[in-house]
Amino acid sequence: MYKVGIIGAGIGGSYLSYCLSKEGVDTIIFDFRGPHEKICGGGVSYKTIKRFPIISELPIPRKEIWKSTFISPKERVVTIDLEKPLTIFSRMDLDYSFLTMAQEAGIRFTKEKVQSFAREGNSWRIFTNTGDYKAEVLVGADGA
Repeated sequence: MYKVGIIGAGIGGSYLSYCLSKEGVDTIIFDFRGPHEKICGGGVSYKTIKRFPIISELPIPRKEIWKSTFISPKERVVTIDLEKPLTIFSRMDLDYSFLTMAQEAGIRFTKEKVQSFAREGNSWRIFTNTGDYKAEVLVGADGA
């Protein structure tokens, strides 16, 4: 039995698994797609980078955006100079980096789709196509 089971290896699940691995928590993370690219998910604000400086330490490509242009349905254009940058990453690179660091620290990643889960006493039973697992705590990090 695992202490923590995480469904979803996106940025939330991958970062959580990394944090848990640093604390020595026996963790398993499930994601049949992860890590994968997600076009809408690579923008990271300066506030986020300030709060989580590990993001700026990752050896992955990024692009800083200092201007933002908005175009209305009537084709009016407004460009705003940003005081602080918006940093754009590949979501696959972000997710992969945290997941890899967590795996190196001992968490288990299984590229399987969770079919269902059920509470059994004081633990959770997690069912996939190839088996079932148990965890004391279950975290849903599979997006909205």
